[in-house]
Amino acid sequence: MTVPWNPPVRLAVDGILQKYPAASCRCADAAREVFPIASALDPQSRARILRPTEGRFVATKMAAGRKWRHHVSVNVTAHFVDALTGPDGTEQDLYLNTYFQFPDAIEWEDTDLRDVLL
Repeated sequence: MTVPWNPPVRLAVDGILQKYPAASCRCADAAREVFPIASALDPQSRARILRPTEGRFVATKMAAGRKWRHHVSVNVTAHFVDALTGPDGTEQDLYLNTYFQFPDAIEWEDTDLRDVLL
């Protein structure tokens, strides 16, 4: 199952995520642009920040094993949408195990995107 964007909206979300690829480390900027679109589809959408509970980094499963101090994503219709997932998103129950090493050492918090600096 994927996020049920209509085709023009899906294209817009895809463009935003291409503008801020995972390697750019600009996940908060992507979330700032995706969030209003997600909120129009699902008023219960929220911005979430992923932080380490152990150690100093969240470690991705990306080829380069990129480590971030945190990661920001948009939670919409029980999916996370960001540069890792693309516009279709990944179901929230699968997201951490799919994209991150050591999922037991990281946790989500709701966040106000105005407060997230990268």
